[in-house]
Amino acid sequence: MIILDTNVLSGLMQQQPDPQVVAWLDGQSAQLAAKRKACGRPVDMRDTFIAGIVLAHNAILATRNIHHCSDLSVSVVNPWDWQA
Repeated sequence: MIILDTNVLSGLMQQQPDPQVVAWLDGQSAQLAAKRKACGRPVDMRDTFIAGIVLAHNAILATRNIHHCSDLSVSVVNPWDWQA
């Protein structure tokens, strides 16, 4: 699993995002985006980046937006549905 430090996130949020960070995320997400597009279900690139990281590290994604990841082949948990 990869935990992104704020310097990685800030590298993406600049007016001109850091090309090396962008290239790394592109590599993580390109296959997922192509699969969704081929099925006629394009996805927001931010969701694809996140799903790519989750898949690359065999991790589980915690999100409220379950429907955004429904066909991205990632394991998802919704903390808002969790019962103590």
